Amino acid sequence: MGSGARIEQIPMPMTRSTILRLALSGLLLFLGINVLYILMIGPYDFWLSPAHLIATTIFKPLRWFNTTVIVLIIFAAKNRAQQSEVEEGMFENNYWFAVGLLILICATYYQTFAVNFHVFEWDHRDVSARLQAPKDFLHLFLTPQPNNFYRPITFISLWLDYVLFRSHLWAYHLQSLFIHFLNSLVVLKLGSELGLGNRVSRWAALIFSVAAINFEAVMWPAARFDLLATLFTLLATLFFLRYQKRHSPSYLWLSVGCFVLGVLSKESAYSFPLIAALLALHFVGSRTSHLSRRKQAYAILSVALVGAALVGLRLAMGLGGYRNVGGDSLHFQFNAASLFSFLVNTTGLTPFAVNSAAAFPIYVKVAVAAFVIAMITMALTTTPFGKKVYLFLAVLVVSALPVFSLVGWLRPSLQNARFLYLPAVWMSFALAVAIVGRSRYVTSILLLLVVSNSLAAHHNVAVYREMLTKTDYLADQLLQDHRRMPAETIVLVGLPEAPNGVFYFPSELAFKVKMQMPNVKVVQLLPEQPPPVGGNSQRVYKWDEPERTLVLQP
Repeated sequence: MGSGARIEQIPMPMTRSTILRLALSGLLLFLGINVLYILMIGPYDFWLSPAHLIATTIFKPLRWFNTTVIVLIIFAAKNRAQQSEVEEGMFENNYWFAVGLLILICATYYQTFAVNFHVFEWDHRDVSARLQAPKDFLHLFLTPQPNNFYRPITFISLWLDYVLFRSHLWAYHLQSLFIHFLNSLVVLKLGSELGLGNRVSRWAALIFSVAAINFEAVMWPAARFDLLATLFTLLATLFFLRYQKRHSPSYLWLSVGCFVLGVLSKESAYSFPLIAALLALHFVGSRTSHLSRRKQAYAILSVALVGAALVGLRLAMGLGGYRNVGGDSLHFQFNAASLFSFLVNTTGLTPFAVNSAAAFPIYVKVAVAAFVIAMITMALTTTPFGKKVYLFLAVLVVSALPVFSLVGWLRPSLQNARFLYLPAVWMSFALAVAIVGRSRYVTSILLLLVVSNSLAAHHNVAVYREMLTKTDYLADQLLQDHRRMPAETIVLVGLPEAPNGVFYFPSELAFKVKMQMPNVKVVQLLPEQPPPVGGNSQRVYKWDEPERTLVLQP
C-alpha cells in the first residue's frame, strides 16, 4: 500500500451492549450536570407536570451519580487479558510508597487530633478504667460489653490508650490513624495476592486511604471497632489467598485465627466466610490456584464451622445492638425499603461522600466538581473494563451484609458512615481496576479521585471540629451572661441531638458549661417541654436553628 493511501474506517456495529453503555454514559452526564448545578447555583424545586423535581442538598443527586458509575462499570465489563504483574507506578519502591501513604493519611486527618469529646462514649474510658486486674480482662471475654455488644479485642485496644494517655484525649487518635495506615498497606498486599499488579494495587491503597466515607471510623476513637474488624478481616482474606496459591495449612489456620480476632473486634467480620467463598469460586480452575475441589471445600467448611461456632457463642450471650424506644432490635429489619437503601447507599456512598448538612467551603465545591469531572471522563474515554471488577463489587455487597439494616441510616450528614469502612476496601479495588490501563487519562482521573476524596474527608472532619468550637463559644457566651446576671439554673431548650451529624454536641456543651460554672445546674429540654418555674433563679436559652446559636429568652 502506498504511503498516500487512505485507510477506510469501518464503523463498529451498534450492539445492544453498546447502546446500553451509551445510554448509561448519557445518564451519567445528565446526573453530573445536576450535581454541578446544585453545587454552583443552589437547591431547586421544579414542577414539570406531572413530575416534581426537588433537591435541597447534593446528597441524593451525588449518590445517584455514584450508583450510575457503578452500573456503568457492571455493564461495560468484558473479558480482558490479565494485567502484567510488573507495571510502572508512582513509586518503584514499596518503602517510599508506604512513606508517601502515611504522609497522605496524616495530611488528610491531622484535624482529628483537635476533635475530642468528653463524654465517655467517645472513647469508652469508663470501661477502660474498670480493667485493672487479670480477672477484669477475663470478664471482658466472658460477658458482653455496653449495649450487649461483644467486642473484647477493641476494648483492650482502647484500654491501652487509657493506660498510656489517660485524659490526653488527642493522643487516642494515634492508634486509630496507625491502624488505618496498616489497613491501607494490607490493601496493597491484598491487591498483589489477587494478581492485580503493582500499579492497580497501589492506586487501590491510595483511594482507600483517603476515601471520604471512612472519616468517621478514623476520627472517632470508639469507632475503632470498625478499624480493627477490617484489619483482621483483610488479614484473614490475605492468608486465605495465600493458602489458595501455596497450599500450606498454616496459612489456612492463620486465616481462621484472624477471622476469630475480627469477630471479637466487631460483628462486621462475620462477612468473611462469604468473602472467602466468593474468592474460592473465583480461583476454581484458575492457573494461580492448584487446589483440588476437595481441598477448596475443606477450606470453606473450616471457615464456615468456625463462623457457626462464633454465632453460637454470640447467641448464647444474647443478641445485643441498637434498639428502638420499644426495645426492638434495629439490626434485623428486612423489607424492600431496607434492601433498596442498602444497595443504593453501599454502592452510592463508598466512591465519594461529603457531609452536605453543613455549608460547603470553596475547596469542597472544587473537590466535588473534580470528582464528577473525573468520573464522567472515565465513562467517556475508557475501553471496556475487566471482568474481575465483578468480583470486587460482589465482595463489596457481601462485606456490608452484617450492617444490612444500619446502612440505611446514612443521611446528608453522613452520620454512621463507619458502617461502610470495610465495604470501602472493595470499592477502592473496583475503581482502581476499572480505571487503570483503560483510559487515555489514567493518572489524571486517579489523581482527581484521590485528591477529591482527601479534601472531602478533610471537610467531613472539619464539620466536627467547627461544631466542637461552637460548644466553646456558646459556653463562654453563657459564662458572660452569668457574670452579669447570676442564676442557679441554666435551661437549654431544643438543642439538636446531632447538628450537622455531630455526635454528642448537647452533652459536650453541657459539660463545658458545668466546667465553667460548677455551681450552676444545667437542664436540657426538648422544644415542646415547658421550662421549669424558677423565676429570677434561672435563665432559659432556646436553640435558634437557622443561626445555629442559643438565644436568651425574656
